[in-house]
Amino acid sequence: KAVVNAPPGLIIQVQPSVLSFKSIGQKLTFIVTVGAEIGNSMISGSLIWDDGVNQVRSPIVAYASLVE
Repeated sequence: KAVVNAPPGLIIQVQPSVLSFKSIGQKLTFIVTVGAEIGNSMISGSLIWDDGVNQVRSPIVAYASLVE
């Protein structure tokens, strides 16, 4: 199960939010979409995969730049 920790202003979406493995060594893919509200130059959060026993954490940092 995907657990998203993001402050206000950072939007993180994970599809699918639950991965179900049927065999050892099976590979599954997922898509992470990250967005930030205008006005934040740098903002961070994290994505945690949690199976109830183990957790794998991936930090996420979004940088915004204004193009003139």
